[in-house]
Amino acid sequence: MQPSLFYSVKGCIYFDRPPIIFMEYILNTDIFDKDIGSKFEKIIINDKELYEPDIAYRITVSFDESLLGDPRFDEFYTGTSVVKDTKKDKIRSVLNAQMDEIERVIEGNGIELCATRIQGISLCDDKIIKIEICEDNSKLHSKGRGKMPIVRSIVPSVSYIKKTTANYLASLMSKRI
Repeated sequence: MQPSLFYSVKGCIYFDRPPIIFMEYILNTDIFDKDIGSKFEKIIINDKELYEPDIAYRITVSFDESLLGDPRFDEFYTGTSVVKDTKKDKIRSVLNAQMDEIERVIEGNGIELCATRIQGISLCDDKIIKIEICEDNSKLHSKGRGKMPIVRSIVPSVSYIKKTTANYLASLMSKRI
């Protein structure tokens, strides 16, 4: 039996307001898959009636950060020229291109986005992509104001950010003592 291409988890989170829709999708592929958009399209199309048209959503796309050293970043064609030819620029270019594909699918299914994030984290397998979609409850978007800009974050390595922040805070604390 061949493993499934994806699975999804559906749920609602309750606070002191109506429920917040939370969806999680797992794609059995990696960040270098040029068909990531079409693979995601196949699963989100079944859930698009769950998303309210007058609510904006936040998405987080996670990939295994162990792939950051993969030579496929050098080979991946994104269709845009990279200003500098550094490894960091190539990584950002690939992550931007893959985020564009995911956003295109989500917006193509009538789901309004207000914030997107693609991040490298430690996952159980480097051949999965985790996509989380959650309602935005910030009230910053308004139905009558037209299309709001989408805020995009690219975080190639969350563990690096945590480690750097912890070291910086530790150095600040040691200077205070």
